[in-house]
Amino acid sequence: METEIIREIKEVLDSDKLSGFRGDVGLTEGGPNVQRLEASFRDYFNIKHAIAFNSATAALHAACEALKIDVVIVTPFSFTSSVSCVRQAAGYPLFQDINPHTYCMDVTNQNSNSDFADAIIPVHLFGGCADMDAIMSLGIPVIEDAAQAIGSKYKGKLAGTIGDCGIFSFNQSKTISCGEGGMLITNDGNIAYMAKLVRNHGELLDYKADIVGYNYRMTEIEAIITYNRFLKLDEIIEQRKENVEYFRKLLLEIDEVKPQWINPDVDYSWYVYSFEIDNNHEIASGMTKAGIPLRGGYITQPLNIVYNQVCPVCEKLWSDRLIVTDVIGKDTASIDNFVNTLKGVINGYI
Repeated sequence: METEIIREIKEVLDSDKLSGFRGDVGLTEGGPNVQRLEASFRDYFNIKHAIAFNSATAALHAACEALKIDVVIVTPFSFTSSVSCVRQAAGYPLFQDINPHTYCMDVTNQNSNSDFADAIIPVHLFGGCADMDAIMSLGIPVIEDAAQAIGSKYKGKLAGTIGDCGIFSFNQSKTISCGEGGMLITNDGNIAYMAKLVRNHGELLDYKADIVGYNYRMTEIEAIITYNRFLKLDEIIEQRKENVEYFRKLLLEIDEVKPQWINPDVDYSWYVYSFEIDNNHEIASGMTKAGIPLRGGYITQPLNIVYNQVCPVCEKLWSDRLIVTDVIGKDTASIDNFVNTLKGVINGYI
């Protein structure tokens, strides 16, 4: 696989055509490797349109612009771009607290903001899925942030294919990575068309398009790397499932640890794995000092403070309960070392 990637990259370097995007006729759709990658996503997800971007952040912004969002329900428990995309599109974010088991937004909460919004961005966290039945029942446009959930399924449906559009990330830390990159998939022709305009300076030779475009284009080399790694997605997911089963079995032997809850409606692709433990920040600090870098909690949105919106479940998990680790993407020796170190930190001999 690596040999094939290197051969294809060399061909592009020799051709000196590192990007296939221009404002000319026939050159607004990207180069052959970008188009091949998009075709592979259309086939895998059985979807009509796939549009490659230079990041998932850019793809999220393009989705917001395409849907002409105004007030959007977002989660306080995700990477910043899950919310900043709304602000980039001049929208207003309404923060919805999370489910204490799935860590995804909970629109069934009695404090739901659904009556005030015209769109929603559920984040499929850690390789799991949000409650898409409840989210789709709201009857407003849905942008699935599946950056962490490529290959995950909710009740048999692939994450990213349930709402109006779905977003994936190829950032360095993601399951499929080219360093930086993203993809938007949709069955909606208008969303696809508008997203392409946003991606490429508004240039699709449509001079009446009422939208501002940006440079969100993916290069040919990024597309080659992503495509070849995407071919191995199912294999990667199966290995992660085996690692989670092994890791979870070891964690269940530690009384102080509560392993991540498994949603029976979800077929997880397992981006990362989480568990709950008292004094999570102290435990994470001890693990870091022992040579396994960790932090307590997870990313919480600074913007929910700016907008003075309180999310108590999210705050509780961050402040003293949750730990997230990427060790499931490694080998069993790394998992053994993690668990043994964790036991040592808990019992005070490390």
